Amino acid sequence: MSRDALLSAMRRGRIRAALFLGPAPEKDRELAAALRKVPFVAMQALRPSPLSRLARVLLPAASWVEGRGTFTRYDGAKLPVRPAVPPLCGYTNTEIWRMLFPGGSAS
Repeated sequence: MSRDALLSAMRRGRIRAALFLGPAPEKDRELAAALRKVPFVAMQALRPSPLSRLARVLLPAASWVEGRGTFTRYDGAKLPVRPAVPPLCGYTNTEIWRMLFPGGSAS
């Protein structure tokens, strides 16, 4: 579905719930207007924003400097990523999603 089709469906009340993961464009007035027509909005955000204030449920998020994993370089070399600081919310994004969806795959 294209962005325009999604926003149109939201404005017409055809979208009953929306889940946003990661950063959303904070100054997108068209998106904000469409979100006001969606009865249930959940969002995972690092900090409050105009769009996060529209969410009925706000999930904590961790930034990339708080996570652990690997980064694959252009030549295929896998490099470890270690947290520079502990997650301010107490959990990494992967841990948050594993708690919310046990048995699912979060990576």
